[in-house]
Amino acid sequence: MSDDAPQKPYDRAVALVKARPSVSARNLETTLGLSPATAKSFLRIMREEGIISAPMGNLGRHAVLSYTPPEGGGLPSIDVDNPENSVLYGQDLPVDDILSAEAQKRLRVIVDYIIAEEDKAAVIREGIAHAYKTAKQLGLVREALKPVIKAIRKDNVSGLVTTVNAIEVYLHALGQLIEDAPGGPSAFQGGGGSGTKH
Repeated sequence: MSDDAPQKPYDRAVALVKARPSVSARNLETTLGLSPATAKSFLRIMREEGIISAPMGNLGRHAVLSYTPPEGGGLPSIDVDNPENSVLYGQDLPVDDILSAEAQKRLRVIVDYIIAEEDKAAVIREGIAHAYKTAKQLGLVREALKPVIKAIRKDNVSGLVTTVNAIEVYLHALGQLIEDAPGGPSAFQGGGGSGTKH
């Protein structure tokens, strides 16, 4: 066995990874037939070599730092009304003949783009969830934070204040607020939803 023989599977893995916007150990296992330990080892080496990023959140996926997206930063412009640009252009053909080489390229671009965007969205969702968890640990109320954040984002703080004032008026009218309670007019009256004592 030559000295460079063990390097060949790694070279194939690097070539595969550089053609994608993100990668996971599972991708290397299924595509190259690597063992889980080898796939993880290859990813660790690629990370040390600056080919991929650290894992994104808890997803187990890594961004490929050398990946170059299609020109324009997104999906390539494709005339979807042109029958020649249809991926499944020959549905009456044998399965092996359905995808032309060009259609395969378009399919790969679309799939890679969707995977990358879903990875970004998942990381963002995870970050938001962590922020709300931290807020809860600090004693903040998620249900109150969400409309505040929405109002600020939409530049509609005055609308939120109007809504909050209206809610307070309605609750007071229904006997659900105690005007002179230590908590002020926003203190809740105990009892059922109608405010009637049983």
